[in-house]
Amino acid sequence: MADRIFWALQHEPKGMTRQQIRKECFNEHCTKTTLDLAFASLREAQLAEMKLERTKEAKRPVERWFAKG
Repeated sequence: MADRIFWALQHEPKGMTRQQIRKECFNEHCTKTTLDLAFASLREAQLAEMKLERTKEAKRPVERWFAKG
């Protein structure tokens, strides 16, 4: 799963939100726990980073993920 996310992030220079990744990489067939583990693996390997961004529509900040390197 981490490989699939990393590949998608490499092809999206503007980054991807968690929801975009869940939809585009896994057709929404992925649990939060599974995503959390994949993101943790990418962070540990220093292959991806996450930034929080605020939008008018969202009540909470949105996670946007980027490939590093």
